[in-house]
Amino acid sequence: MEKKANNQSLSEIFNIPSLESKKTEVAEIDSTTDADFEFARQNLIEIITAGKDSLSDLSDLAAQSQHPRFFETLSLLMNTMLDAQERLLKLRKAKQDLNGSTTNPQTINNTLVISSAEMLEKIKEAKNKTIDNEE
Repeated sequence: MEKKANNQSLSEIFNIPSLESKKTEVAEIDSTTDADFEFARQNLIEIITAGKDSLSDLSDLAAQSQHPRFFETLSLLMNTMLDAQERLLKLRKAKQDLNGSTTNPQTINNTLVISSAEMLEKIKEAKNKTIDNEE
């Protein structure tokens, strides 16, 4: 028995509209560190955005079909999306570490060690200066 070659696309076989393919131009890559980080950041953001669209579509398919394989694939896509988001955050942290800048506030603790007698004397001096200035 010989199999026939089927030259029809899946969209023609299943009678569904075909998706338009997006053509993107590859930009010339700058070799500086900031450009590398920005390039990687943009790629991760595009992957996350495309993943969100796919996640929505796959969620609809899984809900409609109730097939276990769709739910398994949906779960894998969710994990992949989480990994991509973690990579984006790690990339940001790596850039901050490389530049030496941090957004964490620094705490400065000043400690004053003084006896009660010295403190009382300072208060009296401040009070006398206030009274002298008012006169």
